[in-house]
Amino acid sequence: MANLFRNYFSKFIFFCGLILAILIAYSAIFSFSNLNFGSNSSLLDVSAILLITIFTALLLYLLLTYLSVKQHRKVLIFFLFCIVALQVTFVSLYHVIPTTDTGYVFLQAQNLAHHNLTWSHYFVIYPNNVNIAIFWSAIYEVANLFAVSNLLLFGSLVQLFFLDFSIFFSLLYLKEILFF
Repeated sequence: MANLFRNYFSKFIFFCGLILAILIAYSAIFSFSNLNFGSNSSLLDVSAILLITIFTALLLYLLLTYLSVKQHRKVLIFFLFCIVALQVTFVSLYHVIPTTDTGYVFLQAQNLAHHNLTWSHYFVIYPNNVNIAIFWSAIYEVANLFAVSNLLLFGSLVQLFFLDFSIFFSLLYLKEILFF
């Protein structure tokens, strides 16, 4: 009985996670300001996206239930490769210009990496951002060793790596907790 409950619970969690992942992907694609899909999202648009998401998740779920464990791993590796490729493509094509706090931190980190030790007055008012500026300047120092010219793109790729790394280990931890 416990195994049956765990089996259904794990399928439910998997299906919910699949729907959530697809919704996040649609949200990221359709709400990005440079893509100009329009900011007027009506109830019909949201309903259509939700229906497409549920249909896609159900299709993937049915596909995965008929595959063997060995084929699951191949499909998983393929999807992970596609996700990382899409992430790198989006980060490379659609640059976000840092403004306000992020902009000050980026500029200060860039200056520190180029050995300009003059601090902006912004950090007198907001000293909580000094540590993150020092952290990013160390990362930009490494980028300078490899003659990376676009530090903004490099920083975005490093953030992407940290995000994927944390998601991967969170999933490993979750698998260990839920599935013993």
